[in-house]
Amino acid sequence: MTKAGFCSYFASKIVCDLVPLRLLPPVIFGLIVYPLCSLHAGRGAVFVCATLLLNATATAMCFFAATVSKVAGTANLWASLFFIYNIVFGGLLLTTKSTAVLVFMQAAFFYHAYAILMVNEFHGDSELQFNPSHSPLNGHSALISGDTWLVNVGMDIVSSPNMLLRDTLILAVACLTFWLGGYFSLRTQRYLR
Repeated sequence: MTKAGFCSYFASKIVCDLVPLRLLPPVIFGLIVYPLCSLHAGRGAVFVCATLLLNATATAMCFFAATVSKVAGTANLWASLFFIYNIVFGGLLLTTKSTAVLVFMQAAFFYHAYAILMVNEFHGDSELQFNPSHSPLNGHSALISGDTWLVNVGMDIVSSPNMLLRDTLILAVACLTFWLGGYFSLRTQRYLR
């Protein structure tokens, strides 16, 4: 493949796959669902940006897996394993204060998207009604702040107040790294004619 053919393939991959299939649906989803859920009125843009970054990063990771693998089955296996890893350590199924597990969670890009969404919704809330079913409150609810909730699930917004910006930058760097890795992997491969 010539340089012009390679560059046009990569550009068409981004324009024809990323934009209409991976970026447009989250924008439409966010514009419809966010107001219907009665979430914070002025924070919808952060929700849409987090879902955009997550979709772009997941697409870039799959593209990277496809470019470094010679066989489609191997690429599917690596992408599936990485998605399972992200789901397990993404923050929804597992929250911990253990340093070893926290390292695995920090390496999962799902965790950073989940942290962006959690901080966006709970930071600054002052009156959350907390009433777990196994609580000794006998059916009564306790009022807690959103920051207390975030600390309890392992996202200490009090000690790191720039958590939203940090996680957004980490997710953006992961997305860019996967795209560049796929680009250079394609560029260095030899093609049979």
